[in-house]
Amino acid sequence: MEYLLDNLRNAHTFSELEGASKKCTDYFLTANETEKGELKQALLSKTQQIITASIQTRREAEKLLLELEENNVVLEINGQRYPLKEWLTIKQYCEKMGLNSTSTVTNWIKRGIIPTENILRIKQLNNLKLIKDLPYMG
Repeated sequence: MEYLLDNLRNAHTFSELEGASKKCTDYFLTANETEKGELKQALLSKTQQIITASIQTRREAEKLLLELEENNVVLEINGQRYPLKEWLTIKQYCEKMGLNSTSTVTNWIKRGIIPTENILRIKQLNNLKLIKDLPYMG
């Protein structure tokens, strides 16, 4: 049991976390009530750590993007150049277009309303998505 908890606590990459979580979940089925409580607490704690880190990374990325936009910076990805003044984060897009929720834009992306060529995914910035600054109809 302690081995499972250590693996979970020490998971740093998504694949490590996924593997550790799966082993904990598999063990959970046969665990006694005390062990179930420990596993649940460890999983919740690790999940909260990941969420907190993700939120912080996104905030830092958005701050960096705002600074870069102010300087009319061009982002180059795979040899393609993108002027940042033409691209918005999902949150910025919602604010500009008066949308109440980022889930609306996320849903438009999933449904293909926003064409893939109008979406930039930046892996180096925690898979941040930028949307081309154009009106889309949902």
